[in-house]
Amino acid sequence: MTRKKAERVTTAHCGDNSHSVPQDLSYDVNMADQGPFLTSCIIFYLSIGAAIFQILEEPNWKSARDKYILQKESILKSYPCLTKQSLEEILEV
Repeated sequence: MTRKKAERVTTAHCGDNSHSVPQDLSYDVNMADQGPFLTSCIIFYLSIGAAIFQILEEPNWKSARDKYILQKESILKSYPCLTKQSLEEILEV
């Protein structure tokens, strides 16, 4: 990508004299051309954040899942009249 610099000439009015003063404006004329690049950077940034979040939270998720399964089994043992299917229906609500 090439960047183009634009130069703007302004006219300063001082009494009867008018002078042209060049001002260097260092902005990118082709900013619209950078849209796909910026979009790719944002997607990359979000992907890295999601990967880090998954790495940090995976052990907690596994322990919570195991605890949930143990509690369900404990309830089923404590209440023999309750079937696994009935417990699943109750937990869905």
